[in-house]
Amino acid sequence: MRPASSPTPSFRAGSVAPSSGVYLVRHYQHRLPHEVTVLKGESLPRCNKCGEQVVFELVRDAVDVADDVDLREPERAKRGRTAG
Repeated sequence: MRPASSPTPSFRAGSVAPSSGVYLVRHYQHRLPHEVTVLKGESLPRCNKCGEQVVFELVRDAVDVADDVDLREPERAKRGRTAG
């Protein structure tokens, strides 16, 4: 976890999401902050009302289920699978 004194990095619309997770979205003057889910590599969208003045802050990372050591399929099961 990030120490309480560390500033939370923020990202502007058009930036590429550095990681998958839940982001806090802060708008310019027209809406209260809210949370959205964004996948790593996606472009952070502009707001229809405040345009590029919207700011995203990563609240918590999320791990893709395929990358979770306890949930991914064993390699031998993947190799034995046939196209169907």
